[in-house]
Amino acid sequence: MPTQHIKQLISRLKGPDLTLVQNPNQQRAQILYYEGMYEKALRIIENSSEESTFSELEEIQSKILKSNILTEMGEKQKGFDLSIQALQKSRELNHPLLIFESLRAQINSLFLLGDLSQCQQVIIEGEILLKESKRISKNDKRKFHAIIQQYNGKVLRKKGELTNAESFLTKAHDILKELGNDYEQATLYNDLGINNAMKGNSEMALANFKKSLQLYEELMNSSSSIKLYNNIGQILWQRGELEGALSHYLRGQELSEKAGQKRFSAALLVNIGLINQSKGDLDLALDNFQQSLIIFQELNRLDEVAICHNNMGNIYQAKGELDIALDYYEKSTTYFEEIDNRYEMTASYHNIASIYREKGNYIETSTQLSKTLIIQEELGNPLEKSVTLLLMIENYIQSGAKESAEHYLAQLNDIRGENKVIELRYQKAKAQVLIMSGRVVHRAEAQKILTEIAGSEIIDHELTVEAMFKLFELLLFELRTSGNEDVLKEVKELSQRIISIAESQKSFSDLAETYRLQSKLALLELDIKESQRLLSQAQIIAETKGLQRLAQSISYEFDSLLNDLTKWNDYIERNASITERYELAELESMMTAILERKGTQYDDLPEEDPMMLLILDDAGLCLFSKTFPSESFLQDQLIGGLLTSINAFMQEAFSLSGSIERIKHEDNTLLLKNVDPYLFAYVFQGQSYSAMQKLEKFIAVVQESTLWDEIAKIRSTGRSDEVNDALNEEISNVFLK
Repeated sequence: MPTQHIKQLISRLKGPDLTLVQNPNQQRAQILYYEGMYEKALRIIENSSEESTFSELEEIQSKILKSNILTEMGEKQKGFDLSIQALQKSRELNHPLLIFESLRAQINSLFLLGDLSQCQQVIIEGEILLKESKRISKNDKRKFHAIIQQYNGKVLRKKGELTNAESFLTKAHDILKELGNDYEQATLYNDLGINNAMKGNSEMALANFKKSLQLYEELMNSSSSIKLYNNIGQILWQRGELEGALSHYLRGQELSEKAGQKRFSAALLVNIGLINQSKGDLDLALDNFQQSLIIFQELNRLDEVAICHNNMGNIYQAKGELDIALDYYEKSTTYFEEIDNRYEMTASYHNIASIYREKGNYIETSTQLSKTLIIQEELGNPLEKSVTLLLMIENYIQSGAKESAEHYLAQLNDIRGENKVIELRYQKAKAQVLIMSGRVVHRAEAQKILTEIAGSEIIDHELTVEAMFKLFELLLFELRTSGNEDVLKEVKELSQRIISIAESQKSFSDLAETYRLQSKLALLELDIKESQRLLSQAQIIAETKGLQRLAQSISYEFDSLLNDLTKWNDYIERNASITERYELAELESMMTAILERKGTQYDDLPEEDPMMLLILDDAGLCLFSKTFPSESFLQDQLIGGLLTSINAFMQEAFSLSGSIERIKHEDNTLLLKNVDPYLFAYVFQGQSYSAMQKLEKFIAVVQESTLWDEIAKIRSTGRSDEVNDALNEEISNVFLK
């Protein structure tokens, strides 16, 4: 006997599929399905199939319901197979309602499998049948017409035809609202929200997602409510409201755990990891992905296991550990191939291609992208295909294959349509191909295109920033050839715009790279202090956000600047020309690395040769000093020069907020860090990166132990023997092992 709650729910749903259900267990399973309790619904259906003898009608209904449940649980292929069986049986019975419900289940499975071409064929079949059907009520006919319009909209959305998609979705919404079907309206508001989000209208997207969430909560559909918390979180994330996004993900995860839905909980944990990745906490993000991976492995959710491997690969790629990242991407591909998830497989191929591109292996990059194009051609998704075509064009530009780049540009032109994102990709690609020709007139046309992209509404911030970096390169070329300092002003303004976008999107690699470029612009203006400050700022971002390879590159840049100080001081004295400054600043090599997404590899970078470590107080009193055994030796005169350099820097050092500063003295480099009330000074010869890591580690060890308080006692008592022994032990552990 249905409870009052179930009766009310059935009344609100007003769905013809429920009026077909005669078996009480099927009816109970149907209600659980609408409430999002998929696993419970599935158990009831499976147990009923074993215990009861179903009529033909009930057997078809069970197949349709089981198909819908499995598809929602992520078993899309199994759901599709069952929908085919149900459709065949429905046609044998010539039962129009069951035929349409079977077609609907089939369309949903195909859509989620990413097979848009076949999905459209089934939609057309459904439209024809609906027009010809005479044995179906007016309201049922209108409902199925709305559902077909809805899926037309969803497919067009996937293809990037967002305006047409919105038109179909709006028509479907108007029909369903008039029919008063809360469940169908909830799904429609969600689809409208997704379309709004893709068009860049975040306010409208949020409004529709909230309407959908309200209806799902009234229907007590916890699974769909969880998805809506996820969708709202994604909008807030895109708007840069990371804390708001995180709170929605955590709310969704809380609901998942209460409902015992481990899969949703793990999926939200993935998104929490993506937030932490956006905030630059790569290690915490990696931990989130590893936790979700364990859950998905327990549930044998191979598609989600594969996605976790992709995400973990992204973390290692961001850290600059390309071989580890490649291993994760290849594992992900293996899983997707095993379950024949072609749509997600393309993401893995893209990631693998990006690794080979960073390594400069253009042939293998092309191989991976070609495999992706074949799948996307089969699935009929131009929006996704446009991403691959752009990457293919850029790959051939980097390898110098102009004809191949033009060939794929023509393909990208063929699928432009009305989609703004595809159009943006085409314009960016066209500008790059024009630049490749080398002709002045083509460079001018490319610069015009890139300037328009840079000044237009931001639809895709990554594409916009990449276009800005390319424009940056063109302006630098103009600066080098003309020597016109007005161009330098334009370049500086462009760099500030990139920083604004990077800050709003929490894109820390772009932020660090732009500060690094600005440090070069400061050199062009012969402002060495400002150049050093900007490099330090870039270094801090790269270090704190775990961007190891970028941090190494920036450290190397800083070392190069210190080594070239004599030359730069000479340029200042004689006011060298822009052309001379440009050559010494080596801007072109840096721009190439940024544009080709290739960081400098320092796998075999030798460690520094330690010379001396000092701890001073804010009055300049040396509280502790350690001279390292080395082939080189520090003479009294050299030590005096080093201390003079340190003392000259004391006041400035104590005004800085914890950053490491570098000073060059003859062949030695000094790293100085103020950790109030002390100044730590490390003297060494060689490169700075490993030296900085060791100094930071040593300071952390001192701060986290009793040594911090013991050093303070030296100031008051002057006695340091016991402290010296303890410090020497830690120094040995950090600097010499």
